[in-house]
Amino acid sequence: LPAEVLHAPFGFQAADRHLRLSRGLPPIRETLVAWRKDPAVAGRLDLDRLLRLVDTWPAATPLSRADHPDHLLASVGLSRALAAGRFIRWAEHGSAAA
Repeated sequence: LPAEVLHAPFGFQAADRHLRLSRGLPPIRETLVAWRKDPAVAGRLDLDRLLRLVDTWPAATPLSRADHPDHLLASVGLSRALAAGRFIRWAEHGSAAA
């Protein structure tokens, strides 16, 4: 494995995370926009910040603030926010769909 993976902090080992999220940005954006209409999600997640991130998505995997001002959100936060939003929708409405 490359050194970037072997020595990455816990939670940062998925070398293809950025590529997989990059490919899914259009439906991710649609989901975030739809969640704005759901008070259960909108009251718990910073959807404006997540949408700003999607709209300024870095072309390459951000490794530091120099690569992207919200590099931690881009690295792990977006996928965790999506999981949290789906859980909130399931818990509140019985459905994770947008």
